[in-house]
Order: sequence, then structure tokens, then C-alpha cells
Amino acid sequence: MSQGLYVGILRCSLLIPHSSSLKDRRRVLRSLIDRFQNKKNWNLSVIDVSQDHLVNGGEIVMISGGISYSQTLEKFDALERKIYEFEDRADCTILSLCSEVFEYGKHKD
Repeated sequence: MSQGLYVGILRCSLLIPHSSSLKDRRRVLRSLIDRFQNKKNWNLSVIDVSQDHLVNGGEIVMISGGISYSQTLEKFDALERKIYEFEDRADCTILSLCSEVFEYGKHKD
């Protein structure tokens, strides 16, 4: 019997009010991405999916997996807490943050 595979996806939209250029926006997003992607214990893929024309707004997506629903859910709950901590120290405001965990192969069409 094979073990289940659970996938978590977190989508975070940010307002970067003091950003006056795409370079400023990328600096803030890169800081957030590096904080999570370079830590081996998170085991994440992080993608910047921001719209190119938005100078003071950005969006990232984080994806990871696990072998149990509860383990994967706990990881994404911890990620959400860490992102809110980042918001307190960085020059950005979280506009929306939502995550979902589902069993791979069991999604609905």
C-alpha cells in the first residue's frame, strides 16, 4: 500500500508602499523569498508571480509537500506566522494570505 502525498500551496499578496520602482519591489520580495527558500527545514519552492506593471504590489506563491495532512498543515500554519513576522520587520503590508493543503490525486475537477 502506498503512502499518501499531501501538497500545500500558500499565496501571499503584498503592498509595498515605499516602492517607487520595480527594483525596489524586487528587493523586498527577494528578501522574503530568500528567507524561506534558503532554509532547508522548510523544503519549499517559492515563486514570484507579481504582475510586471505593479511597482508597489507583489505576490508570491509557496509550494511544498508532506506525507501526512497534519504535518503539511502544520508547516503552512508556521509559514503564515513567519510571513506575518516578516511583515512587522519589513517595508510591506500583507493584503491577502491564503493557504490550502490537499491530498495529491484526490482533487476535484
